[in-house]
Amino acid sequence: MRRPSPSQAGLVHAPRARLHAHAARPVRTNPAPRWQRRLLDWPLLALLASGLAWIAVHYLIGAGTEEGLPHPSEPWLMKLHGAGGFAALIALGSFLSLHVPRGWRGGRRRASAIALLIGWAIAAGSAWMLYYAAPEDWRAVIGLLHAAVGSALGAILLAHRRLPARTEANSLAE
Repeated sequence: MRRPSPSQAGLVHAPRARLHAHAARPVRTNPAPRWQRRLLDWPLLALLASGLAWIAVHYLIGAGTEEGLPHPSEPWLMKLHGAGGFAALIALGSFLSLHVPRGWRGGRRRASAIALLIGWAIAAGSAWMLYYAAPEDWRAVIGLLHAAVGSALGAILLAHRRLPARTEANSLAE
């Protein structure tokens, strides 16, 4: 079997200006392919939009008001949100197979990666509970937790993507 070239193996040579003379080694990167990012981005946008729209409709003009009658758009927003959730879980599965293990071995952005994975688990678990198993007196608390974690996941994902990757030179300098 042929060995992959450094660019195929995820090795990119860092600019020499950023490295000390004794640390001119390749820097491992772990970018997700564009198709994989898009596979995750579109369902996440659908989840955020449908979730925020449902909260607005529910608490401003729907079942969360004094009248207590659901707005006709509430069930449709929930169905769109559920479909987005399934699509996002499929996209997350594609990341769990390669991007997450390779990133963990690289040692960078672990805190935001852990926060993302815990957030996904809480969001999926609370969604399951709201749909199937939540006792009526716990629904409001679980719903609030689901909304808070779901809203925070977008910010955590943006931070995870924007954080500077720690290079070997940076870790040697610390």
